[in-house]
Amino acid sequence: MLAGTAGAGTPPEPTYGSATVDGNAKEWVLSGPKSDWFADLHREAAGGAKEGGLYARYNCLTNELFVHVRAGDGKHLYTDVDPEDHFVRIGSNGPALVDGEDALSGDFAFIDEDADGVDDGWEARAVVAIGTYAELQVVARVRKDADKEKADLKSVYNGAPKKWHIPLEVDCKPGDDSKGGSPPSGGGSTTPPVSPPSTTGSPATPSTPAAPRTPAAPRTPTTTRKPRRPTTKLVSKKRGPAKTQSGVKVKYTLRVTNKGTKVARKVVIRDVLPQGMVLARKPAGAQLKGRTVIWRIKAIGPKRSVKRVLQVRMLRNSKGRTCNRMVTAAANAQLSRSKRCTRVTRVSNNAPFIPAVTG
Repeated sequence: MLAGTAGAGTPPEPTYGSATVDGNAKEWVLSGPKSDWFADLHREAAGGAKEGGLYARYNCLTNELFVHVRAGDGKHLYTDVDPEDHFVRIGSNGPALVDGEDALSGDFAFIDEDADGVDDGWEARAVVAIGTYAELQVVARVRKDADKEKADLKSVYNGAPKKWHIPLEVDCKPGDDSKGGSPPSGGGSTTPPVSPPSTTGSPATPSTPAAPRTPAAPRTPTTTRKPRRPTTKLVSKKRGPAKTQSGVKVKYTLRVTNKGTKVARKVVIRDVLPQGMVLARKPAGAQLKGRTVIWRIKAIGPKRSVKRVLQVRMLRNSKGRTCNRMVTAAANAQLSRSKRCTRVTRVSNNAPFIPAVTG
């Protein structure tokens, strides 16, 4: 997990402006006098080594905090199974303001900056009121040891990685709206006060009493309904045998259906192989990342489905209940999950061992 060492102010402030949460980090200023840098990210273990950066902006008009997490050179994020491990929250034990489960609902987006199929950053937004906070915690998860394990990275303050939080001050003064809209009421208006009317000169002419108002005719109620906004809703379904034997091949079918009324974009299906099974053959069009099989689909239309087939072999020493899980994400839909559990009975046979497919 990564954490951050905060910058110069006590407590530090974000830059004031806005951002677009779209999986593209080009708008973020990473260096120079106008940098959006807010803190360094450090690994939770291994002596708290610095392995990333945290950037932040605040929009005074919408009261939104924008955060950009960036893994260090040569580092990649671990997003295969639990995207909710990436989050922003106030307080060390409070609920997350936003996390990877909000993936691309408009509030969170992973970033694959070098387009190598592995995420190396993310950006998010959350509503945060103007004020001073003792603990802002930003947590990310990175890969280590040739992508086989995961390490936690957290935000830290002034090089103290055991505290895992940063104080935050949001103070929308006049002028802080240069990139993010005008300050909200109470933030200090620069409009001069209106002068009172003069009491010198000619006396005012007495006003003529206004004519009585005619009551308006009652309004006729309408039954016009606003049209519903198009939505996307992905439903994942995994099928496979309820029982099998060790050493044999098993086929699982993965189906994703868009039950919404809008096209689902940038769909990603991830399937994690549990212990006790290996791939019998590499699935067509899939990527392999450790024990995770990944399919990327450009789009799924409304009321449409896609199907993928996964062929595995149960190891000869496997037995008991094993569960195979799939997770589906999209650029404009919530996560969808499904799993299929199979009871494996160990049998003695002379079937040749087929090693795992590694790509």
